[in-house]
Amino acid sequence: MRIVPLLLFAPAVAFGSPFLLADLPDQTTTHCGFQLDGAARVELPVGTHSSAGPVKVCVMDLAKLAAGNHVANVTAIRVGLKASDRVESNPSGDLAFPIAAPPVAPAVPTNPRVTK
Repeated sequence: MRIVPLLLFAPAVAFGSPFLLADLPDQTTTHCGFQLDGAARVELPVGTHSSAGPVKVCVMDLAKLAAGNHVANVTAIRVGLKASDRVESNPSGDLAFPIAAPPVAPAVPTNPRVTK
């Protein structure tokens, strides 16, 4: 009886959104800058992700990214109490990765009938 909830939860884990993760250079990093495909850099607070364990990492959800090949880089940002305390690292090396297209549903069956 206790196995049933685990089996129902397993498909949700297997089909989760893709995430871009990067290790922090040190624990004083407060934000991460993500640049995808040469677009403007997106700044997100440091977060956690289940695959990284309890440690903090740079994490960005890629669920809304279109299918195809992409290139990303990440910066570590430390934001202090004053605007002048903000420090940003150089960008990481480029990471090239594909996002697969969602599966296409099969065609609708036609001419259903009952036979003996």
